This record gives sequence, structure tokens and C-alpha cells, in this order.
Amino acid sequence: FKNQTYGFTLGGPIIKNKAFFFVNFEQQKDVRPQPYDPVNPSSGFSIRDTINRLVDVLKTKYGYDPGDYLNNPDKIDRTNINTRFDVNLSARHKMTASYRYTLTERTNPSRSTNNTINFTNSAEFYPSTTHSGNLELNSKFTNKVNNKFRVSVTDVVDDRAATGSLFPNVNIAAYNGG
Repeated sequence: FKNQTYGFTLGGPIIKNKAFFFVNFEQQKDVRPQPYDPVNPSSGFSIRDTINRLVDVLKTKYGYDPGDYLNNPDKIDRTNINTRFDVNLSARHKMTASYRYTLTERTNPSRSTNNTINFTNSAEFYPSTTHSGNLELNSKFTNKVNNKFRVSVTDVVDDRAATGSLFPNVNIAAYNGG
């Protein structure tokens, strides 16, 4: 496993006692290995040799590279950016504006097992982009009367795609009685 998260935060006054800013950046890179070590059945054939022959046919006859089947890592790359600006308009009125951005890309392959061989090019790719912002006005009219006005907008775009080029999915239930 390899999980890395790093970032920075920066904030402070723009105008003393009047306007302030805050920025946060965070980057995440995670890799979760999913190794597979084939166990050869007692029938005498080698799983690795058989799969290598299948890969050779796919490459030479069909021009298709299915990718690796021995390690199909699950990967996540995520970027977060958060910003905020506060302005004291007066002793009774304060305004806050904020914006958040998230970009996530995840490659989510299925792990190979003794019953199923999965190649990396059959994995699913999940990109997701989120933009979110709000504007808020806080007003204090008296010690008993306050008002908060808020406008928020969020836009999320999620998608799905295959990591490899299009090719039929093949399920082999038995090989020479194996």
C-alpha cells in the first residue's frame, strides 16, 4: 500500500481588521496493490503459460493488449482546493465568500483470483470534478435580531470509462477439462 497526502494552508489579513483570506491545497495519491500469484491446478498445465499464450494471440491476431493480470492496483489521485474570503463590511454586517474545487480520478480494476483472471485494461476509470461556492451575508440588527442570507452553487460531473480500448469481454469456464 502507498498512501500519500500532502498540502498547505495559508491565511491572513488582506486589510487589517477588515478583510481576510484562507487558502488550503491538498493532494492525495493512493495505490492499493492487488497482487495475484497463480496456483497451478493438478491437471498439469501452467496458468501463466496459458495466459501468456492468450495474451500473445490477443496482441498478434487482434492488435489488443489486455494489460497486466498479476497486479491490478486500485489508484486514487485527488486534488482539493478550498478558498475563503471574509470581509467586515461594518460592525453589524459581515460577508463571506468561499469556493471549493475537487478533482478525483480513480482507476478501479478487479483483482485476479484462482477463479477469475482480470486484466488492467478491463478496469473502470472514474473521473469526478466538483465545483462548489457560496456567498453569505451575516447581519446583526439588534442583540435579539440577526439575519443570514446565503447563496450556494454546486456542480458535480462524474463519468465512467474503461481504461483500455474497446474489446469484447471473454469468460473461459474450462480449459481442457481444467
